[in-house]
Amino acid sequence: MEEAIKNLPTQFNFQPVVQNAEGLVKTDSFVVCGMGGSHLAAGLLKILYPQLDLYVHRDYGLPALAEKKLSQSLYIASSYSGNTEEVLDFAEKAFTAKHSLVIIAVGGKLIDFAKKHSLPYIQLPNNGIQPRSALGYSLLSLAKMVAGDDVVRQLQAVGATLRPQDFAQEGERLAESLRGKVPIIY
Repeated sequence: MEEAIKNLPTQFNFQPVVQNAEGLVKTDSFVVCGMGGSHLAAGLLKILYPQLDLYVHRDYGLPALAEKKLSQSLYIASSYSGNTEEVLDFAEKAFTAKHSLVIIAVGGKLIDFAKKHSLPYIQLPNNGIQPRSALGYSLLSLAKMVAGDDVVRQLQAVGATLRPQDFAQEGERLAESLRGKVPIIY
């Protein structure tokens, strides 16, 4: 995990490429399904760009949203492994309902599903890291799908400034100041 944290800035060199891009539907409304580390990127993107019409779904099936929202949205199934049950179910239901669907994953059943049905997808690098450690890859890929290359470049510029080693010293100082105490975070 320590190596993954130290290498986080290198993830921002990633250039996400949309395969089957001709099937990508342009819209301003998005529904992203992801669990754990795979939905973190959507939450951060929403914080960074609050003007985005982005709904994060963390469950099986499709979200209970107004029909207009459901019919006008681009559905994004995001699972680092590509095998997350809830995300697979979301993708299958969105596809069956004939919603516009894209996939973000390293591989697994989701990438197979995208290839089988000629769906647009971004295949993440498989570096053997934990999904929660692949935030840079996921963030850039999601940004490419919902906000375009300008936002990807902005995020890459920010990623280039990350210096995890600077935070290690600060974390050690904080841990030392908390020794023998019980922190309460509100």
